[in-house]
Amino acid sequence: MTIKKGYIMETKLRMWILATLILFMGFGVVNAASCQTISSPNIQVIGVTWGNSTHYISAYPGDRDVPLTVTLETYGTDCQFENLVGTLQLYGGVSNYDGGSTSTYYLQSTQPPSMFNMVFYLNIADNVTMGPNVTVSYPLVLEWDSSNGTINNKQQINLNIPMNGAANLTFSAKKPQVTAGKVTNVSITVSNTGSGVASDISTTISSQQGVSFISQPNEISSLGPGQSKNMTFGIYIAPSQAGNSQAGASVILNLDSHYISPYGHNTTLESQVGLFTSSPSSATAIVSVPNQTLVAGRITKMNLTVYNSGSDPITNLSVVLTPESPLSIIGSDNLNIIPVINGGEKVNLPITLFMQSSSSAVSTLDISLSYVLDNQQVTASRSISFLNPGNVNMSVVSTVISPSVPSPGEIFSITSTLQNTGSQEAVATSVTPEPPSGIMVLGENNTFLGNIPVDTPTALTVSFTVLPSTKAGEYTIPVLVSYLNNLNQKENETFYYNVKIGSSGEISGGAGSGGYKTGNFSSSAGSYRRKASAGNGEGIAIIIVIAVVAIGAYYIYRKRKAGGRERSKK
Repeated sequence: MTIKKGYIMETKLRMWILATLILFMGFGVVNAASCQTISSPNIQVIGVTWGNSTHYISAYPGDRDVPLTVTLETYGTDCQFENLVGTLQLYGGVSNYDGGSTSTYYLQSTQPPSMFNMVFYLNIADNVTMGPNVTVSYPLVLEWDSSNGTINNKQQINLNIPMNGAANLTFSAKKPQVTAGKVTNVSITVSNTGSGVASDISTTISSQQGVSFISQPNEISSLGPGQSKNMTFGIYIAPSQAGNSQAGASVILNLDSHYISPYGHNTTLESQVGLFTSSPSSATAIVSVPNQTLVAGRITKMNLTVYNSGSDPITNLSVVLTPESPLSIIGSDNLNIIPVINGGEKVNLPITLFMQSSSSAVSTLDISLSYVLDNQQVTASRSISFLNPGNVNMSVVSTVISPSVPSPGEIFSITSTLQNTGSQEAVATSVTPEPPSGIMVLGENNTFLGNIPVDTPTALTVSFTVLPSTKAGEYTIPVLVSYLNNLNQKENETFYYNVKIGSSGEISGGAGSGGYKTGNFSSSAGSYRRKASAGNGEGIAIIIVIAVVAIGAYYIYRKRKAGGRERSKK
């Protein structure tokens, strides 16, 4: 009896444990399959910045395909967000990467509470206003499904985007002459040629052996667009670094500057400034020009500056100029004799130069100097190099539009023949159409043509889609042609093509599809639509209903057929 009773109790205990496990498993399944809304599900913006999560940038007018990162946070629910789509509506010179008025980002799912980024790739037109404290507001429409079964949830947020511009800092010596063998205070002028504010500017300066710094430059708290401020430091240059009457040796200062960009990011800039050195008791004639870039085929007038870098006067100075081909001088190459130039003074001599068309990227102007210093005749030679960017001249030889009058919803192409009639080859040529609203580029927005030699016709074909909503009329399509000259400088030319769009009754071709970019979606209408899909349970139910209807129809059909046979027998 004892064994039986113990066995029964052990059996009951096992059943109780099993039932408890099943109960907890049931609760787990229910909890795993459901979620709850703590408050109204919502999404809020945490931050907006230009660039991506690993590299912040300063956006400015003319930027193309620049990333805008929006950081958002989900809260108010523990239901999973599924098929989350953010559509940023654009205007005022800002468009998506292919010129449309909306930019879209898709996120498959996220589990609240969580933070995530949406990255939109945008184009900023050249005429967009940027500067300190400039902000624009664009609507951001968010749509998603929830794991609790609700679909087509929607929320709109007014997204404030900073348009602070970019700071561009340049450095130049206020007085480039330094006397070797003694301590000299040097002023460096810092100028901001950009459109945004640079703040907390600090600079550390280093140089070559034989140069010592008594102090480092003072910090500059802020520098707005178009502003210039000076930073001063003490320097000692050993006598061995002093220039001589033949060469006028220079000292190179290496500047390592740190500042906060208009968007609040830490920025580093490296630059160099040159100083001329001289001994205290000697004088050196330094020759310079304001511009060392000449355009082929163009006459350029400028001043040749002769500077006495010493403390003693130089007298009876004569200057003889000898240009090397393809550079030439218009007028006399023997300049008048300058009676005297006192220490620290300069004299401007007007000259007229002409650069001929040539494949050479550099040309040289040799200068012979002769003057009297301390009753001694001194001769010296100088050379000034000029950069020749060459001449690239793009022109359109022929243009064919097919079909000649496209209609809404139709695809058409522009085939154009470009020819370089300049003197230099156009390197790494690319073409970027910028169609107006209602017309969209079919395929890639940028076409790479490679190098275009001189007098070599090059064919270009770009296809477009006329959106169904486009009205009939005349449209102008600008096409930007970009290339590099022989100095690796980027140059642009814009060509304009006039296209007549017919009425919708004249449709002769099919509609094109929108462009695609990783993380973004766009359609030919400039927007993105989601189509909610049925869950697995709904899909099975629909299949069962279809099957039942089909079996019933088949049964009625057989019954009627059998009744017809019976009547025929009678």
